[in-house]
Amino acid sequence: MISLLLAPHNDDETLFASYIMQRMRPMKVVIITDAYQHEIKFGKEYGIKTRREESTKACGILNTKVEFLGLPDDYISVDDIASKLQFIDAPGIVIAPALEGGNPQHDAVSKAAEVLFGNRILYYSTYTQQSLIPKGELAIYPNSEEKRFKELMLQYYPSQLKINPQHFEAIKDCPEYLNLCQVPHYA
Repeated sequence: MISLLLAPHNDDETLFASYIMQRMRPMKVVIITDAYQHEIKFGKEYGIKTRREESTKACGILNTKVEFLGLPDDYISVDDIASKLQFIDAPGIVIAPALEGGNPQHDAVSKAAEVLFGNRILYYSTYTQQSLIPKGELAIYPNSEEKRFKELMLQYYPSQLKINPQHFEAIKDCPEYLNLCQVPHYA
């Protein structure tokens, strides 16, 4: 049965859930927002088309299909996300970002997923306001092949490596984390 991974932004699936993706195949990734603000702020080479290509190539390493909801990244609400997600086929487990207070869009995706998919969700950790390093209940330590695949996937995000290198540096050599239930952990 295919699992569904929800990524608020292009690159979240790779930064925070690539080991999860590798262990729970087959999987489909749905990226919620597009890079409208990046395109306005940094130019087309950092915008929607580029970000979609990066995600498609990165997930392609794992033969994982990617779907884009195309919501603008300047403002999205739980209702906006839920109204789009209700049409996504999700027969198996749904993996969504944990409610952590680090990014309002991550939290909105988390809340929308909970409304739609309830007890079929596992939550992956991203970051909090206090720390860019993910933390959670269940650590997923990679084997050498999983680590190699994640490193390859991360290379497909040159636009983000230039804009947000701190996120890429923070997760280097870190495990990924799953939370079995929706318990906000802002520390």
